[in-house]
Amino acid sequence: MQKIKDFWLWFQENQEAFYNLHNSSEVSKAYYSNMLTEYLELFDECLGFEISLPNGPFDRAVLTLSANGNPNGAMYVVNLINAAPNVPKWKFQAFYQPKHDLEECKQGLDEPYEFEGLTIKASDIKWFPMDDEGASGKSNLMCFVMGYNETVKDIGEELYYSFIHTILQDVLGEAALYRHIDGIYIEDLLFSNFHPYDIHELPDYFGLEVKVSL
Repeated sequence: MQKIKDFWLWFQENQEAFYNLHNSSEVSKAYYSNMLTEYLELFDECLGFEISLPNGPFDRAVLTLSANGNPNGAMYVVNLINAAPNVPKWKFQAFYQPKHDLEECKQGLDEPYEFEGLTIKASDIKWFPMDDEGASGKSNLMCFVMGYNETVKDIGEELYYSFIHTILQDVLGEAALYRHIDGIYIEDLLFSNFHPYDIHELPDYFGLEVKVSL
């Protein structure tokens, strides 16, 4: 597909600028980030990216392409990564990868997220599986957070849901999240009649071996 070839040709022409983005001005960072976003949105508006910049002069940078929670964009992500060229100093991967050390979550030592109006750790979230969704084999997941009923009044259900979704994605990885989970529901742990599981147990429930992407 010519559009895919054009995308990678453009990236190769600008790969050095992206590789050194951490040393660039804020204007340059915004320019190249906006350009990459525009190129990806030519495929589908849901597409996004994350760049993990190198720690040293001989390390590889990582460009991760994402469908940002939209299953319809997954095909574009896969096709783009499958067509990725061999670019020195770069690694290309599809979908956001797991980011949490589950042992830290188990001990409650994971770093908190500082969302707008909400500070929360992944380990603050408890969960319980609901009925599978028929032939899809996906599970609905009930999540429990202490104080949800009060906090949601200030930030709204949609924004709160997006925060929980982000955390679950960081625990499981983007691809696994959409492979195994259909719906996500949230309740206040304080008023729950369930005996929910801890967040570090979620990958095991789906038979996943989590490899943390640092």
